Amino acid sequence: MRKFAVLVLGSVILPLSVSAQSANPVSMQAVFCDTQIQIKRYLELRLVGKHSLREAIGILNTEERKPDACVPALVGVTKFEPVETVTIETRQHLIIKARVEFVFKDARWRQTRPAEWFSSIMKPKASVGASRDI
Repeated sequence: MRKFAVLVLGSVILPLSVSAQSANPVSMQAVFCDTQIQIKRYLELRLVGKHSLREAIGILNTEERKPDACVPALVGVTKFEPVETVTIETRQHLIIKARVEFVFKDARWRQTRPAEWFSSIMKPKASVGASRDI
């Protein structure tokens, strides 16, 4: 039997299985990048550099000399796994590798060739009285 946790990303609720795999696609709205290094750079530009989402993506894509190295998207993910936890300005962010098989475009879902993209999820703050790893 699989156990499930729930993470909130913007207005999207993602059920995450312990095995990090899902037979059915899960919708996820976020910024997606080609590489793990790019999503970390995006987070730095947004959180440390205080750039807007569009500015941060524009800067990163210019640096990479690729207009779609990072893009905001609503996608259908069939598998995802955590790859790294990074701390930026005292907040922890989970970097994930996601297998994207659907993209929401032109007001409908479109199946795409499966691709692995990287994104991030901010870890929730520990509540008062909650147990924490030391």
